[in-house]
Amino acid sequence: MNEPYICVIGASIIDLTGFSKNQLNENDYNLGVIKTSLGGVARNIAEILSRLDLKVKLITVIGDDHHGKLIMDLGNKSGIDLSHSLILKNKATALNMALLGSDNSLAMGFTDLTIMEKLSVDFIKTKKEIIGKAAIVVLETNLHVKVLQQIIKDNPYQKYVLDTASGPTALRAKNILSNLFILKTNELEAANLITDKETDGKNFGKTGAQHLFITGGNKSVKYFCHEKQHEYLPNKIKAVNTNGAGDAFLSGVIYGFIKKLIPEKWALLGLVLAEKTAQHQATVHPEINAHLLDKFLSGLK
Repeated sequence: MNEPYICVIGASIIDLTGFSKNQLNENDYNLGVIKTSLGGVARNIAEILSRLDLKVKLITVIGDDHHGKLIMDLGNKSGIDLSHSLILKNKATALNMALLGSDNSLAMGFTDLTIMEKLSVDFIKTKKEIIGKAAIVVLETNLHVKVLQQIIKDNPYQKYVLDTASGPTALRAKNILSNLFILKTNELEAANLITDKETDGKNFGKTGAQHLFITGGNKSVKYFCHEKQHEYLPNKIKAVNTNGAGDAFLSGVIYGFIKKLIPEKWALLGLVLAEKTAQHQATVHPEINAHLLDKFLSGLK
């Protein structure tokens, strides 16, 4: 308990990803390849941070089925502490199905997060001490809005990072924006969260989050901090699977904070990991490590 650690709270999911060989045809079957990998915003971030040699405690919920055992096994191999997670008997682990187009971008997704209902307010209250003693706490909007509010109520002065996991769930963060140290969202999710429909972040940044990152896929990343604004342009790459790129980006941001780098470098590290991730079929690139980021940092002027 005395060693600094990052507490990550949220979903662990099995990803079934379909890669289409040709242009997608609606209302019909499409020929392609289906790959299985471990996913979930919180689980992905926890694995990446652990691969970056950071100590991580993951609070999640899984079933005792085959998929849940896969998550436990990889978590243990990756060095993730899952001892505070909820493992339920006779319950199915969350499942996500993603269909990628011929350009390997997401065409449609379908997610079964029924088991996340068991990560309740009463359960999260029992984790108050673990959350409170973390160096930083990472949240995501697959958590119920009341769970998000309870976490912050129990430890109001903790540093919180939040990832808006999807467009439909982004609104769950609406009432806790002023409690956030870092908020990462994408253009679609921001559009759902910003009620005044101004997605450029100017007014959004004033709602409370100290550091705001709005990702735009292969276009740009916009960073807002008080009155400061900056735009980062990613390198052009041939993407294989963009499904976990956003999670990788936020992991790089968190790494930059933990290593006490200036905020302007956080997004650069995020882009390195996002670009690396997008070039592999798995949701988390197996070759991500701290050396990758340290090498990049050594090359900066």
